[in-house]
Amino acid sequence: MTTMVEFAISAARCPLIRPVGLTAIQIDATVVATIAATLGRPLDQLDKTRTLKDLDGTENAILTYSVAALSIGETLGFDAIAIFFDASKAKGGAQPFEALTVSEMQGLSRTAYLMGKDSPPPAATNNDEFALQRISVRPPSPASRWSLLRCTSENIAFQRRGESDDLVATAAASLITLPPYRGTESLLNTVRQISGSIFPPGTTVHSTNVSMAKGTRVPCVNLEVQASSGGAPYQLHARFCYSDKRATLGYAAMFSQTGEVDPRIVASEAQAFILGSSPK
Repeated sequence: MTTMVEFAISAARCPLIRPVGLTAIQIDATVVATIAATLGRPLDQLDKTRTLKDLDGTENAILTYSVAALSIGETLGFDAIAIFFDASKAKGGAQPFEALTVSEMQGLSRTAYLMGKDSPPPAATNNDEFALQRISVRPPSPASRWSLLRCTSENIAFQRRGESDDLVATAAASLITLPPYRGTESLLNTVRQISGSIFPPGTTVHSTNVSMAKGTRVPCVNLEVQASSGGAPYQLHARFCYSDKRATLGYAAMFSQTGEVDPRIVASEAQAFILGSSPK
């Protein structure tokens, strides 16, 4: 999990988007998985009866807690920072990372989520711009008929549904972890491996093209896929970039389309979104 937080000056803060239909078990699992990932610890080594201060055991415990709480709130769609703070204050005024156990954070998250109501994702607008580390992400243009499906500090996704159920387009930008840069061939192989795990279940791949992007200040690879999913055509365009040659932090920008749509139109829309959501 990425812990560094940087914001583009002109970008807006992500709205909280509540995912639909989660069970109590799924909520508990999300909280535990988020905390374990922030701590860099296996799930089976996380003692839910202990606080983040105890589990972290370092002077950075408050930072660890802040990252975990922010991510929990973004994922489940509620203001976790405020709710956890109020709960710890009610216990005597200690900071949440000192006062709340993992189990208590699970209970508070369940209550906050279940108090919310299912609603459609917010409509995207042409003025939307959200921060993803060093880059800003905007919806495909024009933004009409696009919805903001997900918006967190690590992943921003938009979706457009057509007149028929099989016409669905998705545009997303994410932070990713890449192996240390060891040259173009190594990066191309990494993207080939990634491409095998990003398709929806039941996808049959017909053609794949992987190539180095030209004219970028950091190493980037373009991926183009023609496939079919559930009997419908499926097209994917993506770009994977390092944030810096010396870093393992990377960016992925992807645009997919299901249904019968002219590949030239999809390629044009995809290119515009990807170029605007990748390191220049």
